[in-house]
Amino acid sequence: MANKPLPVGSEATGPAKTAVAVRSRPPAGRKRLLRKGIRLTWLYAIAVGLACLTAFPLVWLVITIFKPTYEIFQYPPTLFAHVYTLANLRYAISATFLGPFFNSLYITVVTSILQVLVNGLAGYALAKHRFPGRTVIFYILLSSMMVPFQIYLIPDFLIIKHLSLLDTRTALIITWVGSAGSVFLIRQYMLGLPDSTLEAARLDGASEWRTFFQIVVPMSTPVLGVVAIFSFFSQWNNLLMPLILIHTQSKYTLPLFLVFSPSSNPAQNMAAAFVTSIPPLIVFLLLQRYFSQGIALTGTGEQG
Repeated sequence: MANKPLPVGSEATGPAKTAVAVRSRPPAGRKRLLRKGIRLTWLYAIAVGLACLTAFPLVWLVITIFKPTYEIFQYPPTLFAHVYTLANLRYAISATFLGPFFNSLYITVVTSILQVLVNGLAGYALAKHRFPGRTVIFYILLSSMMVPFQIYLIPDFLIIKHLSLLDTRTALIITWVGSAGSVFLIRQYMLGLPDSTLEAARLDGASEWRTFFQIVVPMSTPVLGVVAIFSFFSQWNNLLMPLILIHTQSKYTLPLFLVFSPSSNPAQNMAAAFVTSIPPLIVFLLLQRYFSQGIALTGTGEQG
């Protein structure tokens, strides 16, 4: 039988009411999917826009490296070159540039290794050993983090001078090894390491050195990776300490070289800046899986 129209003022009941409601509005699931799709589209559009905005200076830098000098100064400027050249890259692999490059690489790698070792041992002692004055030492470390770095410049200079280490790469290394921030991160992370595992190793006859290197270090790789990244980046970009302690041009680090001995060709300087950015990028790509994990777990006591 055909459905009869409802009288004016009457209300549908039962199956008829349900059928009218379904026909009168779209499914709720479809509306939710539509709103979610619009929201994701906006989020992706904003993310892509910010990524392009962030990457544009790097793209300009890379393209400028391959431009001849006269195209760099032409007006109006052009993004892409009409003629490409490799002459600027030759400057980045010349002896003039490679000397400071290897100086920085040596100082940064040695400093990062020593920072992980020294600060790792300090954090382990403060986290897992009980000795008189442990809390006082920890609070002194925390208070030192509140003092501006520039306050230490004169004492550091006088100590290096009395040790006869001025104008040496060793001076740049030993002034950067100790880090209260790194000790704090490592200590907070190691507080979450299970004491039962360390006690079992000691009961088996393992020395403290063996316990640290064979048990504690493998369990603490995330936070040690974070410390290595921070140490590498800070020392690689360090300009202030080399400016104070280094005077001989043959011992210049890259930041010092780029400031005081730049090329007269801006494209060569951009090539040097690009090559300078490669080692930190490689280090971050190698250790990035430890970065977020180490930062997220530090101080939570949830190390697994």
